[in-house]
Amino acid sequence: MDMLSALDATFIYLESEHSPMAIGAVYVIDSSDAPKGFCYKTWYSLVKSRLQLSKVFRQRLVEVPCDLSFPYWIRDPDFELDDHLPRVTLPSPGGLTELMQVAADTWGTVLNRERPLWDIAFVEGLDTIPGIAKGSYALITRVHHAAVDGKASTQMMTA
Repeated sequence: MDMLSALDATFIYLESEHSPMAIGAVYVIDSSDAPKGFCYKTWYSLVKSRLQLSKVFRQRLVEVPCDLSFPYWIRDPDFELDDHLPRVTLPSPGGLTELMQVAADTWGTVLNRERPLWDIAFVEGLDTIPGIAKGSYALITRVHHAAVDGKASTQMMTA
């Protein structure tokens, strides 16, 4: 069990429905660089095999009653990877505008505090976006600012 720092606790306290405190990115992955047959199922297995490389993946927040202390991180005993790796098909017509709308919709909601505070959406259907190879996919990442600083974020994405 690790107590949040004052700064990280501030990110929790300042968060609201209108001001989510997650950070994220959109990564477009050129499928021609991926191993033959790479798909959501393969990616899911890859993420599953690397969960032990960063404690952020399995930690969830526990808030102290009456705010008598800063919140704590605990290892989530009910961790379910399916809750963190949604598979998304880009809505029609499947352009860059739709990809950015999916990202905006993702980032515009607050992460569920009953689970580890991250998710990575695997987005398919990018074939009509000019300049992106057919069969490519995108990853839309989201992690709560309280869960990662620059070093932890790098560690998590490297994993």
